[in-house]
Amino acid sequence: MMTLEACRKWLVGIWGVGFIIPFILILLQDLNGKYGPKDNEVLGWLTTLTLPTILLMLGVIVANPTPSADRKKTRRKKALKEEAEDEDAEEAEKSNAVHEMFIFKLAVGVSIVYLLIINLVFFFEPFALSKPQELMRDNKIYLAVFDSILSLLIGYFFGKK
Repeated sequence: MMTLEACRKWLVGIWGVGFIIPFILILLQDLNGKYGPKDNEVLGWLTTLTLPTILLMLGVIVANPTPSADRKKTRRKKALKEEAEDEDAEEAEKSNAVHEMFIFKLAVGVSIVYLLIINLVFFFEPFALSKPQELMRDNKIYLAVFDSILSLLIGYFFGKK
């Protein structure tokens, strides 16, 4: 069973990779003059779709550092004693763990699809008939659906203590 901290780290890693790839592409393309002089629309599109979620996740991690190993051991021992006394609590814990793993897998899956769509815009762009900025504007509509679902799923993991 993955801990809450491990789930958070996985999600931050997925989002970090999903952001850095198109960011580097934009940077390289911009240096080559692909988007024209001082055109910030492309970078604005990427940052609007990704940075709020990434910064929320990083902010929660920074604000709530992982407890030290000693405190974790003490909590674990206390929890084991309490669980040994109450079998109903054990069943509830198992049910909660299954629920959390389902939400985690759903968050990972939706995040990957969302970030793939963002990345595909850049990889599909050379084959498209329209300008890159038009392609990005058109895809923002589809991404809005995923963004709402992602807010809910990411909020589940990063809103918990």
